[in-house]
Amino acid sequence: MTSVVALASAISASALVAVVGLAGSASSSAAGVPAAVGSDLLAPLTTPTTTPPTTAGIAAALAGPLSSAALGPTTSVAVYDARTGQLIYDKSANVPATPASTNKLLGAAAVLTAYGADHRLETKVVTGSTPTELVLVGGGDPLLRSGKPGSSEPAAASLAELADKTAAALLATGGEVPVGGITYSLAFDNDLFSGPLSSPTWPTTYVQEGIVSRITALIADGGFVGGINSDPSLATTKRFAQLLKDRGVKVKGSPGRVLAPAQETLVSSVESLPMSALVQQSLEKSDNTTAEMLGHLAGAKLAREGSFNGGVRAVTQVLTDLGIDPSGLQLFDASGLSRDNVIPAAILGQLLNSMATNANADLWAGTYGMPVAGFTGSLDDRFVGAGTKPGRGQVRAKTGTLTGVVTLAGLVTDVDGDLLSFAFMAPQTPDLLGSEVAWDQAAAALATCGCK
Repeated sequence: MTSVVALASAISASALVAVVGLAGSASSSAAGVPAAVGSDLLAPLTTPTTTPPTTAGIAAALAGPLSSAALGPTTSVAVYDARTGQLIYDKSANVPATPASTNKLLGAAAVLTAYGADHRLETKVVTGSTPTELVLVGGGDPLLRSGKPGSSEPAAASLAELADKTAAALLATGGEVPVGGITYSLAFDNDLFSGPLSSPTWPTTYVQEGIVSRITALIADGGFVGGINSDPSLATTKRFAQLLKDRGVKVKGSPGRVLAPAQETLVSSVESLPMSALVQQSLEKSDNTTAEMLGHLAGAKLAREGSFNGGVRAVTQVLTDLGIDPSGLQLFDASGLSRDNVIPAAILGQLLNSMATNANADLWAGTYGMPVAGFTGSLDDRFVGAGTKPGRGQVRAKTGTLTGVVTLAGLVTDVDGDLLSFAFMAPQTPDLLGSEVAWDQAAAALATCGCK
């Protein structure tokens, strides 16, 4: 099991590491978590005292933030000692509540368990039913882009690179016949995912306003090639056809959907960023489309159904395998956009414990993918006020916001070096901004207390 003390030290140092640019790649240390590069720039955390945090200590620390009227009439709170896995503070922790985007933590755990943190997804071109039919096959890469990334951008896979490779491969197999002398047809295979393209529990405005794309196994530019469209796979394939034409490959007709041959002949392929980076995109940026595609991928691997329902079954299986009772869990998506989702705070806290202790070899990527308070992602502009600033750089947490719902779930070290996992849920808030401040104050209070 990964040392919780070492992980706490890495979490505490992570904000400074990110800001000064010292963080290296997400290569794993012998303990199974990334090395805390640059952590010597901060004073080392002390070894946790033999006296663990107490319920009374946590209650005293949280009393002020929990009294905020902004939180509304009902709140759910779970705080765990990650070192022991003990639930220290329980306020309706087993009562199901709307999670909003903290739901993304569950999908992250499922897809990391299914594929591993280092796995890369393949988008490929294969020959179809005839040698001159090309089939673009989607592998579920949520960060596939149409153009090549710039020098300062992550090296995500692109249709442009795939077109380069495809044109070169066709010329090589054509011998003396120039590419332009052969006319190809182009189709697409997005069969890895199935079921509806959007959750029946979402308002139609979510897709229409670009909050989330329609979910298929083949998308580029976040599902919005050329803008919002009804068929991201078709739009992506049409863009690829144009890229091939720009490289001298003659492509006829309009692309259609097919199943690639079982005994396919590979023409070319590109690989995604590692799964750890895709999870980070989902958690740090709260990227709804990425989260849903990761949920579908988990379903395809663990439940043999790459769909909304398959993703839910994959999450339930992973929680059970981690020893977490899924009672009270009701999910309809992986992003948390559905208002019908409910999760007890206790489940979020226990899952964070599992991530903190690396309960399986790849869960570390979920911990390191969460935003750092005051520095990255959806927390970059929070933890700046007098009552919240002590949590700046000390808290890693996933945010969650829907109209009337504000949640926060993550990890923090207290002043004695104890690593705490927490889940704060306000499912009926009348004041979104006020609730965010209250939960930030609560996390900051945990960072500054001895909690004894």
